[in-house]
Amino acid sequence: MTHTNNRVHAAALGEKLSYITRALFGGVFLLIFLYVYAVNQAVINVAARGSAEERVRVLQSRVAALESEYLSRTRTITADFAIERGFVETPRLRYVSRLPLGLLLAKGSGI
Repeated sequence: MTHTNNRVHAAALGEKLSYITRALFGGVFLLIFLYVYAVNQAVINVAARGSAEERVRVLQSRVAALESEYLSRTRTITADFAIERGFVETPRLRYVSRLPLGLLLAKGSGI
């Protein structure tokens, strides 16, 4: 009876070890997969960053060119140029101003 009992315990132990071994191999496989995925994502992000930096450089140079063009065109606008385009001089200048918002609220609330 003891001999049979030992076999049953050995078989049960073998099944437990087999289950543990499969679980460990599954865990290792999962960790390897996650590592490869993380490295792949890092490489993709580095490539995307390089591409984004290049686009930023192109856009900055385009903005600089547009600013330069704007400044050169503003030098050509004169009173005569405006009159040619249909603008007229105002007969009387009027200026509009307002108090800062904090002062308006203080006056309205009676503080």
